[in-house]
Amino acid sequence: MPKRILILGMSGAGKSTLARALGNKLNLPVTHLDNLAHHPGWTMKADRTIQLSFSKLAKQRAWVADGNFFRLSAPLRMRADLIIFLDFGTLYCLGQILRRYALHKLGLKRRADLATGFDDAIQWPFLQWVWRWRRDNRQKWWDELAHYPANRVLIFTKRRQVNRWFTSL
Repeated sequence: MPKRILILGMSGAGKSTLARALGNKLNLPVTHLDNLAHHPGWTMKADRTIQLSFSKLAKQRAWVADGNFFRLSAPLRMRADLIIFLDFGTLYCLGQILRRYALHKLGLKRRADLATGFDDAIQWPFLQWVWRWRRDNRQKWWDELAHYPANRVLIFTKRRQVNRWFTSL
């Protein structure tokens, strides 16, 4: 059973949800990389600070981590026993973003991946980034993941694939 799992994919794909579920099922600590990479209020930390945090996490014996930090997550990718790439469609992910935002704002469900001082917000630049994510980022992730042994990488294109795999653990 893997002890170090990295979950990648577009915003809204369900990385944090899967990370929490895997952490609970496998009794592994969960780290949301956004919380390491940002100051409260979503201000990005300096690259060097993020790299140090990610390297420190990578050296730990066990973890589940989720995030989208291509340039800075190499230590985590190299040390991961398993890399999961959630390669879901843009409209699905945008729908999930809007759903989680509505549930959060209505007070029906707080995002468990948000650290103290962070709030769920939807801004136009973020929506544009999500809209362009497959065009601008997907291929570089595919190219990067091709360098890892096939038994260390799982790529899911549908939620039901994730659910079947998770149930089989």
